[in-house]
Amino acid sequence: MAWKLISDTTITTAVTPLLVTGIPATYTDLWVSISARNSSNENPFKVNVNGSGAGHDGKNLGVYPSGTPFYQLNPSGGGLWEMYGTATGGGLYWGVNNFYFKNYATSDSPKVTWAYSGVPNNGGYQLGFHGLSWSNTSAISSLTLTNKAATNFDVGTRVVIYGILVS
Repeated sequence: MAWKLISDTTITTAVTPLLVTGIPATYTDLWVSISARNSSNENPFKVNVNGSGAGHDGKNLGVYPSGTPFYQLNPSGGGLWEMYGTATGGGLYWGVNNFYFKNYATSDSPKVTWAYSGVPNNGGYQLGFHGLSWSNTSAISSLTLTNKAATNFDVGTRVVIYGILVS
């Protein structure tokens, strides 16, 4: 298995939405790591694949800062994936999400991915594991990230993408 850096981008101007484009279809799998920053108290952000507003489904398992576990079935309502993006608390909020897309470049089957995330939240941490699917069979070439309350992703938000060749 060989990993190849495709892009490493840190934004220098606040934006919404955050567009990740030009993902090449030359690898077997794809790893996307997002360190999202936001100056508002808005926790989740939504992920849209290839500009499609439909066909996203998922299940979230996690733990609140209190230690209480939670389970959400399709928290995004089937439209977009909803991830823990920017934390609640004080100051500049941030969160980390990592996605592993298996066979992202094929055009003969729906896409399945898993993701995990973590955010500081009111003095503790909120952790989550996500099983996600996208019913479209197109190769994944772009992601659109939008904060739930339409606030900006702030300076310092970073998106790193690796292509993975599986032998």
